Amino acid sequence: MTARNKGTHSQFLKVVFDVLPSSREAFIGLLESVQADLPTVPGCLGVRIFAHDDTPNRFTLIEEWDDRDLHQTHINGMVKSGAWTKIEAMLSQPPESQYLTPFEAV
Repeated sequence: MTARNKGTHSQFLKVVFDVLPSSREAFIGLLESVQADLPTVPGCLGVRIFAHDDTPNRFTLIEEWDDRDLHQTHINGMVKSGAWTKIEAMLSQPPESQYLTPFEAV
């Protein structure tokens, strides 16, 4: 994740994915692509991916964006291209997502 000038704050997004056991290996491959490719998307400042120790088919992404609009533009493009539908087919339930603000910005 990146350092920002005082007074300017990026937007963080937490996304939790619960993956179907039968899709776990394919989803891990997808996450490897996300880790390499997402930071090249305009407005994305970085991504960290976490595997849950107690739930092997749950993964959490923490993404950092310049702002929400750039993230929404990215998601809208994924929906339009059909990429999001392919991701949803690997999941046991819809992903949980939440925008976060760094504590020092509150």
